Amino acid sequence: MRFLYVTVTIVMVSFIGLVGSNPSQAETMSAGGLTFPVRDADMSGVVSCYRGQNAFCDRCEAPNINNVSLANYTILRHALTIGGVTAPLVPVASPNSERSRMMIASGKASIKSDWTFNIDGNKAVLKSVAFIENGEIEKGIFGRADNVSLAAVRHVDDLKGLRAVMNRNWRLDWQVLEELAPGQLLNAATSRQIFNLIDQRRADFTLLEFSAAADKGREIDGIRLVPVPGIKVALPGSQHFMISRRLPNAEDILDRLNTGIEALRANGFIRKCLIQSGIFNARVAYWSVINTEQLHGSGIPSH
Repeated sequence: MRFLYVTVTIVMVSFIGLVGSNPSQAETMSAGGLTFPVRDADMSGVVSCYRGQNAFCDRCEAPNINNVSLANYTILRHALTIGGVTAPLVPVASPNSERSRMMIASGKASIKSDWTFNIDGNKAVLKSVAFIENGEIEKGIFGRADNVSLAAVRHVDDLKGLRAVMNRNWRLDWQVLEELAPGQLLNAATSRQIFNLIDQRRADFTLLEFSAAADKGREIDGIRLVPVPGIKVALPGSQHFMISRRLPNAEDILDRLNTGIEALRANGFIRKCLIQSGIFNARVAYWSVINTEQLHGSGIPSH
């Protein structure tokens, strides 16, 4: 196998802010590697992986709770290695996804994961093959445990008399709810507001990720919402890695990354990482996907 040795000039700007538990500026500058933007909440786990101190990173056998960046970082690092890219993958701090996209487009960072609709049409970046396929991300229909009408839902038509709530800016979730056509769809600015509206019975349900808890529920400020058992929805989008075109050898890195992703998907490593991270929940694998008709032609299977 040919190996690609990459030297990347990393420009440090004020918003990267490498302090505290992050790699030091000197460490990052001397690494001469690829940079991967990470939000602050996920940084410590990713840094421990970068420094070789995280058991999840080697084989995705240890649990990784609620750190999506760590799962994506681990998959990316293994895929690059399989493809023959020897450059270190250095985490750098970013306040949010939009800033991370700007960093990639401008060349201030090298590579990040994202939904396909955030990559397509951006001429400043390259797009890898999917590491999460269309429809593989699933969510539950969550509401109060004592909502009898919600607990009785088994099909899409059963939602028509109920009220849904979601942040309109959460594009895929909002799209799924629009296509489910509930009796009413309310907009709320934050997760806290969503939980409060449901707790106050001003809305019946929302879409959330299944948790690792016994009831698979989610809680904010003492308000606990649980999923309707036996049913789930699939999100109509795939996830990829976006690579800055300003990166030296960007096209070659993309080819090598694609080789690695395809190998990791074939041997089950990607799926194992996503299950261990809670992104895929094996306990709901055989629950019914109720939005298959709305997503006709997307290739999303029902179970």
